[in-house]
Amino acid sequence: MNEASGRCTSSSDNSSRIKDAKWFSILVDEVTDCATIEQLLVYTHLYISYVDEEAKPHFDFLEVKDVLEISESADSETITRIITDELKASGLNLAFVCGFGSDGASVMTGKHNGVGARLQKVCKIMVRSHCISHRLALACSDANDTVKYIQTIEVTLRQLWKWLEFPKRCSAFVKVCVALQKIKLANENPAKQKKLSKSLAVKIQRACRTRWLSTGQSVSSICRNLVALMQTLRQFKDADATAQGLLQRMNNTKFVATMLLMNAVLPHLNTLSKLFQKDHTCYTSIRPALQSTKLRIADIRSSLNLVSELQKAIQPGGDYASLELELSEDGQVRAFLDNLVVSYTTALEVNLDRRFQAAAPVLEAFSIFDPTCLPKPGDPAFKAYGVDGVGVLCKQFQFDKEHTLAQWHNFKYLMSSWKVPSTVLRGNDDLSPTEFILRKVVQEQASHRINFPHIVDAAQICLTQPMSNAVVERGASAVKRVKTRLRSRLKNDMFSSLLQITLNGPSHQSEECKTMLTEATKVWRKTHFRNLPSVRKLPMVGGSDHEASLYHPAAKVDIGVQVELQDALPASQAREDNEVSVEAELDHHVQVAAQPVASEADLCHDALDAMDMGDVESGVDSDFEFDMEDDY
Repeated sequence: MNEASGRCTSSSDNSSRIKDAKWFSILVDEVTDCATIEQLLVYTHLYISYVDEEAKPHFDFLEVKDVLEISESADSETITRIITDELKASGLNLAFVCGFGSDGASVMTGKHNGVGARLQKVCKIMVRSHCISHRLALACSDANDTVKYIQTIEVTLRQLWKWLEFPKRCSAFVKVCVALQKIKLANENPAKQKKLSKSLAVKIQRACRTRWLSTGQSVSSICRNLVALMQTLRQFKDADATAQGLLQRMNNTKFVATMLLMNAVLPHLNTLSKLFQKDHTCYTSIRPALQSTKLRIADIRSSLNLVSELQKAIQPGGDYASLELELSEDGQVRAFLDNLVVSYTTALEVNLDRRFQAAAPVLEAFSIFDPTCLPKPGDPAFKAYGVDGVGVLCKQFQFDKEHTLAQWHNFKYLMSSWKVPSTVLRGNDDLSPTEFILRKVVQEQASHRINFPHIVDAAQICLTQPMSNAVVERGASAVKRVKTRLRSRLKNDMFSSLLQITLNGPSHQSEECKTMLTEATKVWRKTHFRNLPSVRKLPMVGGSDHEASLYHPAAKVDIGVQVELQDALPASQAREDNEVSVEAELDHHVQVAAQPVASEADLCHDALDAMDMGDVESGVDSDFEFDMEDDY
């Protein structure tokens, strides 16, 4: 049934909508499942006819392939062959592949022999993109490597999380947290006590570079429970060398101040990462979000007085007063903290610029659709606006330059007449002004395609570009949910069907879900006859020595004729044939005894022929089989 349901949500249904959408992009990632088989996830990201009337993009899972089944290694040549073969098998035209997104692994993004480079030889107009979420994570990791003490903090956070994995230590930590929470709520009114008691958070998050947002979440959880952590480490320090080492590294003003600094900076980077992890992020919204984040980081560098914040936290009445820490008066710690703020925030800004400044010229050319940059029609600059960008787009996507420029000159007047909502201009909407114009062009393509066919195609291509690989990472998580330790022997065809249901299937209780289940049931009943055995597979009379089945029409006629002939034998012929063998006599008795069963089977056979085999329940056949045994 799972296979039938997967077939009803398979890539064949998606490919028809992709063909209507014309332009589409592909996103690729690799994942190793619990059976240590390297799987290749191929996603198809498409737009227009595959989306609703509001021009919202959709991501559809296409197929999962076992790379090592057809090759000895998951190299770029093998992955490229799998992608092209799957696209051709789905009936998709490689000429309309306009974008390629990956996580930035060298096998994917290699300049000469990577998967993207090999695909571009076949898909001439394709634009390669490195996932912006991965780039942000790499920028933060590079910044941490620049500041040596931040590296030490990362190691400490990982060691602390691993130390708390043991149940005995974790239980002691929870008890300390509960006790401190009761003391904190002692002076509060009952209503507030009840509310705050439910918000007790004692989980320390794991800091890992390969998981987005994990470092920020780890720092936040430690800042909330720092006092409880110190008391738990003190309980185990005499018998546990690791607890003693962690306590020495954490119970000082440098560590506490660094936690305060990171807790002030990382939430802004987490907000940016969440923005980049949306299902669809247009390129035009990336730069404003980056500029906003960099301005906030610069503001922290100029306004944050880390020494003052530390003193406020450790003095009586502060959050960390019970740690009994004192800031030394020699000035070394103060100088260290002041330098840490500058070096850490500067490293973040530099690495963000380095990771995001190398944008493709094609993506930059799409900025011509920004209505805030368009001069007024009476302005002298209006005539030349966007000409260079149109030239770049024509070269990349093989548009006729003269026709496209003529369309652009007329389209500029139309675009200047469109009024962009104030919420979009103020940034209160999820759309940027450029994305608003692009979506408007796509939504009204029925009227615009006649006069501006290349402009409509350019808008579709821009909105189809895969900026983030977050949706593919969620697919990798689905692989590990579907193929678990208890189902490690799952075959690839069933595995693909289950992923189709998980990733492409409709929501529960929806009309689309009910329709899909109905269609899947019809498919299953046509192809599966379990518990509905064929008439010819019912037990034979006389055991395995008899070649013909009792229920076969020819066999029944033969038996009836033989019995009738035996009953009609003349008495004289019976007297002459006195030397009948024992085996023939036994066979005669078996045939005579089976005659009433044959008539009953004849009626059953006729009833089965008159009914739909799919409507017969399994109990009918099994009961009749037992009746036969009883008759014997």
